[in-house]
Amino acid sequence: MSSGATTGTAPDGVEVAAGRRFAAPGHLPFTGGRGVVRSALPARLAAAHPRRVPLAKSCPEPDPGLVLHRRAAPQGLSHKRKEVTSMSWWDSYRAVYGAELRAAAREYADHGWPLVPGPGAEVMLATGDVLDVVEVPAVIGRQVCRTLREAGEVVPVAATPEGTWWFPMSPRHALPAELSLHADVVLHTDGIGVVAPPTERPEGWVQWRVAPARVGYRVPEAAVVVEAICDAVRRRSGEQVLPDEHEVRAERSGMPGALRR
Repeated sequence: MSSGATTGTAPDGVEVAAGRRFAAPGHLPFTGGRGVVRSALPARLAAAHPRRVPLAKSCPEPDPGLVLHRRAAPQGLSHKRKEVTSMSWWDSYRAVYGAELRAAAREYADHGWPLVPGPGAEVMLATGDVLDVVEVPAVIGRQVCRTLREAGEVVPVAATPEGTWWFPMSPRHALPAELSLHADVVLHTDGIGVVAPPTERPEGWVQWRVAPARVGYRVPEAAVVVEAICDAVRRRSGEQVLPDEHEVRAERSGMPGALRR
């Protein structure tokens, strides 16, 4: 300092000389007006806590070329979310399915078709009093429907996922002897329950090919249905015999085995 200058030190470490103020080393620069001495305490705090930097430096603008990756949810949490979604879908499905079963059962009962309690979530028609049911393979069932259609008859027909069709008919009508020889033609009677649409089975759904509402829930005469079944069985038996007769004729003519069919 030059001689004659008044020099002093403020309590906060700022030197005062000849009316001029200088910040001591390690303190913030002096920006106040003349005659005002600002405290150097902020500089001391900054020196004591070097990690505390201004906000503009601690949160810089993102780099345009920076690729941000979303953090994936924990594996367990993701699995739980999928499980909750699956369970919600299953609960909704069961609720709708249960409503369809109840509606179908109510409709059967309203039209006089008796029901029996099923072992699970299914609808079962009771046989023996109002109706019986005859069940046949699907190939015979199609021929029965064709025969009845040609005769101008429309009857209810249900298809099962097991590959069979069944026809309701008037009760207490025994099958003729020619049908008793076919184990795949089954008569359900005497209180036996028959699974009815829209019941779900492990292999699929029981569904109407011709809904009973189409004929006003009229139960067809057993004689009409049974005669159509007999005709279909005869047709199928005849088609199965034809290849054997062809084989016999081929053998008699001496045709080589590779050209017989």
